[in-house]
Amino acid sequence: SSSPPDKPRSRTMDRTGSLPHPMRVLMLILGLLFLHADLIAQLSRGGLPAGWALSDQERSEIPMYEPGELLPADTATVPAGGFRYGVQRLLQVDVVRDGRWTELQDGRRMGQVVLRSPGAAMLSVQFDRWELPQGAVVHLYDRALTRSVGAFDASNRAPDGTMATELLPGDAVVVELVLPGLVRAGEL
Repeated sequence: SSSPPDKPRSRTMDRTGSLPHPMRVLMLILGLLFLHADLIAQLSRGGLPAGWALSDQERSEIPMYEPGELLPADTATVPAGGFRYGVQRLLQVDVVRDGRWTELQDGRRMGQVVLRSPGAAMLSVQFDRWELPQGAVVHLYDRALTRSVGAFDASNRAPDGTMATELLPGDAVVVELVLPGLVRAGEL
């Protein structure tokens, strides 16, 4: 009696029909990375910022804040073959205290500030306090009104009380806090 010929094996499988060890490890690592990215992603509720309905004149009245000059260490050149992603610049701005407040037609209140870093290609904002009341939402958007992120709410608060956003193009970003009715503002 003759035995059937061996079936050709795929190059990505070992003789037991499993992925080779290095391939299994790579797949596990990739799987964990994607899972981790899903767990830490800032989920937003979507929608357009209320401030996009303001006139150019009203938008020009939003207070603007800029950090001080870059320190020499911040402007150091990158070694050959290196890559510099960005510079973290600290800025003390309290959106609740320092923002321009407007009452919207539907009774909500909107506070806005512009954060600017001259010469930046993109900006991301990290809030060191993220304490929002129920129903409050935050949008961030570029001054050209071409891109926005949000709406973010209290559920976006990290365990340490902070919240960080994705990058927005340009050297300025509008931070917009919208509160329902007469709800206390919280901290942002």
